Amino acid sequence: MKRLIIIVTMLLIAGCTSSQEAVNNQIDELGKENNSLFTFRNLQSGLMLHNRLDLHGREITGWEVVPVKTPAEALVTDQSGWIMIRTPNTDQCLGTPDGKNLLKMTCNQTDKKTLFSLIPSTTGAVQIKSVLSGLCFLDSKNSGLSFETGKCIADFKKPFEVVPQSHLWMLNPLNTESPII
Repeated sequence: MKRLIIIVTMLLIAGCTSSQEAVNNQIDELGKENNSLFTFRNLQSGLMLHNRLDLHGREITGWEVVPVKTPAEALVTDQSGWIMIRTPNTDQCLGTPDGKNLLKMTCNQTDKKTLFSLIPSTTGAVQIKSVLSGLCFLDSKNSGLSFETGKCIADFKKPFEVVPQSHLWMLNPLNTESPII
């Protein structure tokens, strides 16, 4: 009886594990099926990274967060992996040609200019890190026309270090008008 229990337990353990390739394929499929759109708002000011706005200043397009295969050596510093922040159904992504300024650029998974990493915090907000420069985007000092960059504060390495609100961004649903029922 003990032998049977041990064999069944071993089979259950072996059957519940996944190879890294299977996990990566699941991530790829998740990216294809997950068509949720977001706005990125700074926690300090509430200013957002604009994509397309209507005449009343409401976001009409939002951003799509697309996971990118991250090299194993990059996972040492970017534990949550790399992403592209894309305009839905286009080849246009948020990018940093110089690692400091945000522009729309052609998406390219091999060009670090359009790759970012999200650094989670204990508040549920994230820091947006440019893969090209290693700097994080901070709150705007000029009403959202441009956003500054600064040193990232890695929450997972120093869990008791306070991350300033100017560094933190929330992923929110689109800022659209609700229909009247």
